Formats: sequence, structure tokens, C-alpha cells
Amino acid sequence: GLRPPLRCAAAWASSAREGSGSGSGGGGGSSGSMGVKAKPKEEQDPSRIAAFKTKPVAYLCEQNGIARDRYVSKGEGAAVSYLEMMHFNLTRMEGFGHFPALRELCIVAQDIDRIAGLESCKGLQKLWVCETKLTAIAGVSQCEKLKELYLYSNRITRIAGLDGLAELEKLVLFENQIEVVEGLEGLGRLEELHLAANRMAHLPEYAFVGNPTLTRLNLAANRISH
Repeated sequence: GLRPPLRCAAAWASSAREGSGSGSGGGGGSSGSMGVKAKPKEEQDPSRIAAFKTKPVAYLCEQNGIARDRYVSKGEGAAVSYLEMMHFNLTRMEGFGHFPALRELCIVAQDIDRIAGLESCKGLQKLWVCETKLTAIAGVSQCEKLKELYLYSNRITRIAGLDGLAELEKLVLFENQIEVVEGLEGLGRLEELHLAANRMAHLPEYAFVGNPTLTRLNLAANRISH
């Protein structure tokens, strides 16, 4: 689908269950600790302890149900691969570089007007920045492993800033203010392109010359003359 996966609710529910302990269960066995070896506490990473003290990282952890002990641990904390920010009045993208294993990032319905802070997110594969004040595509060219980019329901006027995304397979730009199909030359692996509900009046013959693998194209709700 084109909509974000919304995983935080599941993460919070899981965290709540873990926090409640096993003693509240029914008659399925002993709820005590007899015979059960306590899990050793994971070693903490000093750099992650320092990062957690910064407002952006602490806020990201709070909104994603990531407890401090989990984030600062050398093992589990460094393995966080998914973050989402929904309806929290975020005004700037920052703090994401402190999650080196990040593979999916979902930002929806925020007050941000530009993509930033992804320089260290080299392994990012899926990115949603939707329903924001974004007017241009920028700040993603360093995410060379990106396969899916969702930028729908913004204020984007041009297709540009996609240099370096040679592995991109899906680009979703519906409900923007785009007038011309351009800037796709370097997307040799692009398979899906969604441009519905923009402001295009014609389609250039050369529009998809650099996209030999494109098999799904959505141009609905434009003003293209045939």
C-alpha cells in the first residue's frame, strides 16, 4: 500500500505487556522467579547515554515507545530500525542520525518545511514525509539505499533532488503542485510512479526515457490533454 504502516501502537502495547510482568497471569504455572535465570543487563553505550540527554533523541524515543534503558544499550539500542512521528507538531527533522540501523522512517502531518538530518541514515530503505509544508524535494540524495519514497499531500512544485537514488523502486508524489514530469533520469530501477492529483497539463515524450523498468504509472486527476 501507499499509506504508512503505523507500528508505534503495537510497540507501546508490547512495552506495556512487558512492563506488567508475568505475575498477573492465570493458572498456567508459577509466576515466581524460581528456576529462572535473570537476564543479564546489557552494557550501556556512553555515546548513546549522551545522545538520550538531547531533546530530539529523547522525544523520538518517547513517541516511539523506546525506553531509555533500551536505547542506551549497546545491543538493542543500536538495532532500532523503524521510527514514526505522527501529528506531534514537529517543526524540524533532527536526531535521526543517532539511530544508525534505521531502515524505515515515517513522518506524517507535521509542520516541517524541508527534509533534513538524514546524512547518517545510510541504510534507510523506506521514507514517508507526507501531509507537511514541504515545497521541494531535497535532503535525500545521501540515502543511496532508498527503495521507496513517499512524499504525497505536500506542496512540492518540481520533481528534483533525486540524484543518487539509483536503487529507488517506488516514488509517490500524489496531491502536490507538480506541473511537469522531469528529474527522473537517474532512476533506472523505478517500477512505480504515482503522480495523481497534481497540476500537469501535458506529458513529454521523453519523460520516462531513463526508466526502463517502470511498470505502474498513476496520472489520474491531472489536466493532461490527449
